[in-house]
Amino acid sequence: MTSRISGFYKLPPGERLKAAANESGLGAEEVSQVEKGLGIEQADKMVENVIGVIQVPLGIATNFIIDGREVLIPMATEEPSVIAAASNGARMAREAGGFSTSSTGPVMRAQIQVTGVVDPFSARQSRVALSISVRSTASRSYAERLIASRNSRTTVCSAVCSASWRSRCLSSVMSPVEPIMR
Repeated sequence: MTSRISGFYKLPPGERLKAAANESGLGAEEVSQVEKGLGIEQADKMVENVIGVIQVPLGIATNFIIDGREVLIPMATEEPSVIAAASNGARMAREAGGFSTSSTGPVMRAQIQVTGVVDPFSARQSRVALSISVRSTASRSYAERLIASRNSRTTVCSAVCSASWRSRCLSSVMSPVEPIMR
């Protein structure tokens, strides 16, 4: 497969669909779904309180190499030149090997609003202390659930703790923990 389809933008829509289907291995059923669009019956199974569907033009961004793999990127937009700009940027990145992806672990954040505080400094210190306590409890709880899930009375830490949690384990062998019942 290649995402470098010379003259793709010059083809009429039906020919573009055929070219994209050939390059990506779409079957007749998938091509038919693209041609027909989403029906209200399908939409009703996808989201709540459906009242209709709105058609948005669907185009293909070409020239993408992502993690060493040629890909065609479907893009639904009503904005002119977005797909052309993405394809052009991908063509330039292609010369250097394309794009590479990475991810980090999940990150959760929350905001707390405190009003009517007489001593903001002491309130902040209390929040920091509470935060440390919550993290410690969460770390212990995670390790205990891992141990309980393995139905083990004594478990070696390296067998149950992921690399990011190993530093939080206090010894190489965890003490026996009763299975958590909820």
